[in-house]
Amino acid sequence: MQAPALPADEPARLAALREFLLLDTPDEAAFDRATRLAQALFDVPIALVSLVDENRQWFKSCIGLPVRETGRDISFCGHAILGDATFVIGNALDDARFADNPLVTGPPHIRFYAGFPLKHPKGYNLGTLCIIDRRPRQLSTAQIGLLEDIGHVVEEAMYTRQLHHSQRQLLEELDYARRETQLDKVLRIWNRSAMTRHVELELEHCRQTDGRLCVATLLLKPYQQLLAQYDADEVNELLASLVGMLRRGLPQTAVLGRLDDDVLAVCWSGLAGEAAERQAGPLFRQLCAVSLRLPSRNEAAQVDLTLTLISLDAASYRESFSFADFLSAIDECTAGTRNLPAGSVECMHFV
Repeated sequence: MQAPALPADEPARLAALREFLLLDTPDEAAFDRATRLAQALFDVPIALVSLVDENRQWFKSCIGLPVRETGRDISFCGHAILGDATFVIGNALDDARFADNPLVTGPPHIRFYAGFPLKHPKGYNLGTLCIIDRRPRQLSTAQIGLLEDIGHVVEEAMYTRQLHHSQRQLLEELDYARRETQLDKVLRIWNRSAMTRHVELELEHCRQTDGRLCVATLLLKPYQQLLAQYDADEVNELLASLVGMLRRGLPQTAVLGRLDDDVLAVCWSGLAGEAAERQAGPLFRQLCAVSLRLPSRNEAAQVDLTLTLISLDAASYRESFSFADFLSAIDECTAGTRNLPAGSVECMHFV
């Protein structure tokens, strides 16, 4: 096996990668759309947006693998970023660089690999959009062009990705090791600790700017009955489907997290009162009307939900209102929906 060499501009490349604040962050719809499209278009089991860090490749979007990173020394993407052209390996067993690579001799048993280098605006290769198959194959010139087209879409998503000031502040507070501890391991969204810190930062900003803030919580009902009907992995599949629908329907600056096993939360800035209800209502009604697919059983499952909306308009609501008060309102309002029928909406607006 041949480990990938380091690019000549490696220190500057790593600095450019970290400037984007992409490493060890929750999944995002723009990147997931690209990997879904690549997987379907090329009919492959695995599609990734892979970012090559100092000692690892970390997957910003991942379809078809049970892990979110591998060592850089065994990565195909580490080789791909050394050039500017799409890097194609038709059969890894026939290539001395990869024939005894553990990703070839063991899971996921890579045979075919094609990776398009993702460029920083200054020209550094940060990672790849790649597709992987467990059987040998080749790509035509036209197919390589299609993969590169999707890769350019990923680059645009990297360049235009909008982080609200509180998201950026939260990421800058956390080093990479701590970011990983703040992610829900199953759903790849912020956990309660990170989500409450984000709400705290948003509330501070809201007070300073006379802004508006809304937190919506979705309660999965009845969670215990789902656990009795399905095993834990299947319930997580349902939750992952629900999170995917939320991501696709939310604005890019909304932040999604998991407050409890059966409670998801969304934080919006710039919305309060009736405006918050108009924004959240259609998406909530859509979620309530849909049956979620359970791939492991090839069947659909109905998931019952209740919604709470807690919002603050700091320009008009001048009373003393701390972060603890706001968090308490979120928890109390969410708890209050546990005994309400599915489809119920509870609102608490401080306007």
